[in-house]
Amino acid sequence: MTCPWRYSRPPQRIEQLRTELTGELERILTDTKDALAAMIAVLAIQGLRFQRLLRLPEGGGDIGERVIERLRTMIDELE
Repeated sequence: MTCPWRYSRPPQRIEQLRTELTGELERILTDTKDALAAMIAVLAIQGLRFQRLLRLPEGGGDIGERVIERLRTMIDELE
């Protein structure tokens, strides 16, 4: 069975997105003194994006907002 969304997103767009994200990731990792912490922040942000995109549960209460605030603090400390 063919997925209907398969043709709505041309592979070129996905490849362009991958290229842009790869460039941003490389810049982030080279511009910081703590590449490991930067990578953790990047992966957490990507996870939050997919969580919202797929409408996955956020853990209830205000935990989602607290996680975002903690990520902002981590990112500020990396600069």
